[in-house]
Amino acid sequence: MPQQLIRSILTIWDDPELGGSLALLVTQAQRDPALLRTFREYVERELTARLAERIGGTDATERAGAVLTVTLGLIFSRYVLGLNPTAAMDSERIVQLLAPSLAAVLRQTGSARMGG
Repeated sequence: MPQQLIRSILTIWDDPELGGSLALLVTQAQRDPALLRTFREYVERELTARLAERIGGTDATERAGAVLTVTLGLIFSRYVLGLNPTAAMDSERIVQLLAPSLAAVLRQTGSARMGG
């Protein structure tokens, strides 16, 4: 699932038309409190909740939040800010670098998270 998730994000955001529209939405949301609130609600209600359902377990919502932290960080650094080396990096290299951290979050259990 980690590799598939990252590849899906990269495919959507690398599309000039769709990715450009999404980047514009994120940029505008930073300037418009109502749009930012709507965007945040969408992420929490749709993305976090659906991902938590798929992950399952007592700490699924927290783990979904961790997955979104990594993936939204990728989106913001690569597509919104255009930060190098991430912006210039080959998509498969990004998958290679980020998939292990997402895999760790996805397989982590409540007891492992607490160090026990």
